[in-house]
Amino acid sequence: KGVIRMAKISMKEAIKLTAQYVGCSQEVANTVIEAYAYIIYKLLLEGYDIRMPLLGRFYLQTKPEQPAKTFKMPQTGEIKSLPPKLAYQKPVFKFTPTIKKEIREKTEGNLL
Repeated sequence: KGVIRMAKISMKEAIKLTAQYVGCSQEVANTVIEAYAYIIYKLLLEGYDIRMPLLGRFYLQTKPEQPAKTFKMPQTGEIKSLPPKLAYQKPVFKFTPTIKKEIREKTEGNLL
């Protein structure tokens, strides 16, 4: 089997690459990236679905309410209970089918 190598890039490197790609200063790139992240954060808090055509979308996934549960401690036989969990939403990012397909094709048999 291949070894999985997790490639990482720092925020500083991402800012530098963005500045080079766009043709602006690193300060401007940093401001734009930070503003974009903040806008996504605030929009998610308001329940918006944010689509990024090349990558995917951010959205809130609803987790259903869970009833209270009781269980038995194996060592002591004592009955314990867990309180019910209220329904809630959690943030999710889903990649586009295109990017999933391209990454799979690139990495099949050749893990990064």
